[in-house]
Amino acid sequence: MVPIVLPNWWEGSARVRVSLRATERLRNKKHPVMICAYRGLLLGLLAGVVALPLAYSLPSAFAQSAIVSPDYFDAELVAAVKALTEPQYADSRRVEVNPAGGVDPDAAAELAEQSFDDRLETFNRLMFTINNVLDVTILKPTAQAYRLLVPAHLRQGVANVLANAALPVTLLNDVLQGEGERAQTTIIRFAINSTVGVGGLVDVAAQNGFAPHTEDFDQTMAVYGIKAGPFIMLPLFGPTTMRHLVGRAVDAAVNPTTWLLMDAAVVESLSPTIAQTVTSRESALDQIDGLRQTSPDYYAAVRNLYYQYREAEIRNGRINVEELPDIPDVPE
Repeated sequence: MVPIVLPNWWEGSARVRVSLRATERLRNKKHPVMICAYRGLLLGLLAGVVALPLAYSLPSAFAQSAIVSPDYFDAELVAAVKALTEPQYADSRRVEVNPAGGVDPDAAAELAEQSFDDRLETFNRLMFTINNVLDVTILKPTAQAYRLLVPAHLRQGVANVLANAALPVTLLNDVLQGEGERAQTTIIRFAINSTVGVGGLVDVAAQNGFAPHTEDFDQTMAVYGIKAGPFIMLPLFGPTTMRHLVGRAVDAAVNPTTWLLMDAAVVESLSPTIAQTVTSRESALDQIDGLRQTSPDYYAAVRNLYYQYREAEIRNGRINVEELPDIPDVPE
């Protein structure tokens, strides 16, 4: 830093002293106004979301009889679990009609083999069990206490803030995928919610017809034809693929919160992830319990649901008519 040299007769000037202090504050990159405000918000959120719920619920965690996987830490998979509870039409791309009636068993087996590359199933099931233990002892009780202690409108506000903070990542991937209209929607949503919506606390954009959507680098790589690779069940992070794992790393690298909290303490830098984990788990408490109780093979249900939801996300909800199978003529 080049020192500022002033004449002696200026040293006593109050205006100069104020200017020098202001200049020094601007140069002090560790504590700019925005970072201080953001850190205060995150620390307050962390105290309310994690510390109090843990103090309230951890003693009773071991009394939980149901084991629910924390593989739904990913907000995308939470949405997939919710979608499972809603009426849906059968995906015609995944059914091969047999003119004699029913579904061809050989075709179904071949389709399953093509859809799921689970060559690491032994390892994955082990990690799945570990995640179950972590969930029943820590995450699920914390999410339950969070729902009990925090009013619904405040929980929704926290989720809105986290979603708004991730919009720069969505915008980048909108552009990389050539989705001009969706990129425009993302810009409008970020501008409206960051200002009128008080930093995203209220989703004013959605109330005015600009529906939310998400994009990530895994979807971008899929659009360019990169294969997903083997299915992997990671400790804490849950289900993913090799491509999705790389995508998550890229998304984290370009996320503004990563750079804002780069020099922060470990707990402070992890506070957005902790907040997202708890809010996502709380929003799907009932749906995940229902999925577990109705699935004969819970691991397989998680894996299949993950693949189906990621496929829908990559297609942005669109159906490629050319990939639909021909409907055979059925004799009368």
